[in-house]
Amino acid sequence: MPDRNDHSRDPERRDRDYNYGADDVRSSDAWWDYSRSFPRWSREQTPRRGPYVGLGPKGYRRSDERIHEEVSDRLMTHPDVDASDIEVVVAAGIVTLDGTVEDRHQKRIAEFIAEDVVGVDDVRNQLKVRRGFWASLAGDHAD
Repeated sequence: MPDRNDHSRDPERRDRDYNYGADDVRSSDAWWDYSRSFPRWSREQTPRRGPYVGLGPKGYRRSDERIHEEVSDRLMTHPDVDASDIEVVVAAGIVTLDGTVEDRHQKRIAEFIAEDVVGVDDVRNQLKVRRGFWASLAGDHAD
């Protein structure tokens, strides 16, 4: 890909500072070589992991209490979810989310958070949305 400063048709633009004073860094060939040495990830590529990720010892099963703690901690610390009205119940690796949230976005995020915890087999999302387009049409406002 050509550099921004490489305009063969307009010699005036060749010397223009597109880096806002960082010419000494961008003009250095060493800097470009350094940046090329790092791998670039695209959407289709993922960082390499070993083939044994997620495989635990024979017969190991994460306890429901640990799953409950981790789901609750993650819901509590997520900046986009108000978890004050969410109840988390775990039975045999199945997480049930019950209660109310403000909008569908929070409902989806809560489900994704629970789904991402190690040891969760399934998530039953029974959260009600307080406000939202579908809740207003169906009359299912959770108050």
